[in-house]
Amino acid sequence: MNCMEYALVFWLKEPDYMIYYNSDHAINLPKDTKISKNFLPLKSFGYEHVLKSFELSENSKEILKLYFEK
Repeated sequence: MNCMEYALVFWLKEPDYMIYYNSDHAINLPKDTKISKNFLPLKSFGYEHVLKSFELSENSKEILKLYFEK
């Protein structure tokens, strides 16, 4: 399981958290958390970028789709 898959599964269980990404690593933080400018909300990168950047299981791809729909 890579960091993006972990972040997606975590978000599914804790939807009050957002996924942040820095082109290398994904993390989950509560909404409205002040964070380093190195990390941006995952949605800033776009769905297609994330799909191309990570090898995701089919389940993780479905969660990713849900994340971008919210």
